[in-house]
Amino acid sequence: MPKTLLTDTKIKGLKPKASAYYVWHAAATRGTGRLGVKVYPSGRRVFVYRYFVGGKAKFERIGDYPLTTLSVAQDKARAAMASLQNGGGIIFGYASVGDLFADYISNQKTRGKRAWALSERRLNGVLASGHINAKTPAKDVTTHQIRLVLSDMIRRGAIGGASKLRAVMHAAFNFGLHADNDPMSVDKPQRYGMTMNPVSAIPDQPGAARALDRFLSWDELAKILTIIKSGASGMPHDLERLFMISLYTGGQRPWEIIKNYRRSVVERDKTLSIPPELSKSLNWHVVPLTDTAWYFVTEQLNSHKSEYLFPSPRRPDSLRNTGHYSRVIKDFCYDYDLEPFTPRDIRRTFKTLAGDMGLSIELRDRIQNHKRPGVSSKHYDRYDYIREKRQGLEAWEKKLNRL
Repeated sequence: MPKTLLTDTKIKGLKPKASAYYVWHAAATRGTGRLGVKVYPSGRRVFVYRYFVGGKAKFERIGDYPLTTLSVAQDKARAAMASLQNGGGIIFGYASVGDLFADYISNQKTRGKRAWALSERRLNGVLASGHINAKTPAKDVTTHQIRLVLSDMIRRGAIGGASKLRAVMHAAFNFGLHADNDPMSVDKPQRYGMTMNPVSAIPDQPGAARALDRFLSWDELAKILTIIKSGASGMPHDLERLFMISLYTGGQRPWEIIKNYRRSVVERDKTLSIPPELSKSLNWHVVPLTDTAWYFVTEQLNSHKSEYLFPSPRRPDSLRNTGHYSRVIKDFCYDYDLEPFTPRDIRRTFKTLAGDMGLSIELRDRIQNHKRPGVSSKHYDRYDYIREKRQGLEAWEKKLNRL
């Protein structure tokens, strides 16, 4: 493992690699432990202290750089060395709220949560608000400080935004609580030292989480399909196909289609598989493709040679920008004087109109890969309901094609 004289310039210049690695401070501390920096593939840099007990290396995290400065890390390392030489244990103090937020985002990224970048921006906004110092120990953050952060947003009229920020902060502090109190880690020191979540006592604002109710009527669908069939939609060809695939597959999540792979399409069975790493429900979801859906899927595959189902038009080796799809739908509504709708509303449209057709809520949930409640569905039922899903989507296709 490389050793170098750690300076701010050296630490800032450490480049991420495919896997995490350590750089150790070159100092005369042999036998008493050593200060180092762990560099993650994401570029995150964390000060660590390594020492040995019975010939086995032990690692203690000091804090994220630059929230934890080099001088602070060196002071803590020196205190740890002195404690070890005197036969004591290592106590660095509890992690700061800045460290907690960084740990939470790192966990979200590792778990493949799509909204981690948005959550990171929101939490960075909390630290920039002036009400909570990033260096404050997470356990010392008060409910009053959280109230001040949220009240600033509410005064600006951003009630919905305040509600979303509250949810992210609540999840971040819960992450710290659970990490400290996990029975599997009972022999490890607590990192955060929290005994309560300071966000829990703050109520959500009435009306902030209003359920959306926009869905397209049969008449609106008929108008849209007529425009698309005439070739006058004005949408890019691939996004027009995405709209039709989403519609004819019962409102599958657009993100799960855009991010999917060519290999997920099985010609023999006429299916599209959504693997766990793309599925919001974190499970395998097999979508039967009706004749119309199959037509648009094969048209899309024949339009390029990329491994992705929807590659970027400019860079076939990368994915299509998901945000562009929403803007295209917005422009389409404006051009044809339609009441605005979003890609997510297609999902609600199927759920509503297919119910009007007589499809059971259980079948509609299975088509859209909504998790079913109950022990039986969670632990025992491994049948994929492919036959029933295909029958339901064929009935949906038949209705759409008659509009």
